[in-house]
Amino acid sequence: VAPVPAGTDHADYEARATAIEASMDGIAVLAPDETYDYLNQAHAEMYGYDSRTPFYEETWEMCYEPDERERFHEEIMPTLYEEGSWRGDATGVRRDGSTFPQELSLSLTPDGRVVGIVRDVTDRREREAELRARAERLAEFSRLLAHDLRNPLAVARANAEFLEMEPDDPEARLDALTESLDRVEELVSDALGDAKAGEG
Repeated sequence: VAPVPAGTDHADYEARATAIEASMDGIAVLAPDETYDYLNQAHAEMYGYDSRTPFYEETWEMCYEPDERERFHEEIMPTLYEEGSWRGDATGVRRDGSTFPQELSLSLTPDGRVVGIVRDVTDRREREAELRARAERLAEFSRLLAHDLRNPLAVARANAEFLEMEPDDPEARLDALTESLDRVEELVSDALGDAKAGEG
């Protein structure tokens, strides 16, 4: 545990430390040489570790695969040291080798330390993908439905127009109109049934 900074109210410091430990986001502090100086338990667990011990004396590189480490070295860390902060998306790697999408916020302190806040966004990305797939299915459903309905609706409209002009055989026109509208209802019912099945 880091010492209480000079001039800091002890109770206030304890409250902040408790909040950091309780956070569901991973929070870490890197020393100027980019090795771990502090991390909360959520940070360790996010990367698949039960203990924080494996992180100490290691750098942030242990949390990323080679391609992502290269991006950090070439893009992210230079921006952080130049501008004092960086925020964006990254892909972390867990202890078992599996990867996960994350939102990452990095800030540089006056004494050269790096404060990182990491959020695992796996659930949100899966939900977003599910919603995109559903939107695509609905768009396809709408396109097909519009195509299938075009002909019976055109027939129904034509017969309705003939009825307005009082044709010689209104009964036949009514039968044709009813048949067309029945077909429309059938198509809508079938399409809705398919849509519900797809949602399942």
